Amino acid sequence: VGIISVHDVKLYHDAESHPLLRVRDVMTTENLETVFPDEWFATALRRMGRRDVGRLPVVSRRSHRRLIGIISRGDIIRYYNRELVRRHLDK
Repeated sequence: VGIISVHDVKLYHDAESHPLLRVRDVMTTENLETVFPDEWFATALRRMGRRDVGRLPVVSRRSHRRLIGIISRGDIIRYYNRELVRRHLDK
């Protein structure tokens, strides 16, 4: 439905001056970058770079509004590093 970025939060950093502010008032709902579970890590990284974000919602192909999870740059880097070590040890 939407996502809140650090940039969105910075716009309303003083929550006391906005006591009735709701998530829906701050979240981005247009042109959301998402990925599907079967897409390549490289695709996710490109989309993160396009928006300069560190995380993307992972959504269902059948219903783009159904959140399956979140993937982060850190998740991808950890997996990549683990695979490098595994391949090195397999030699």
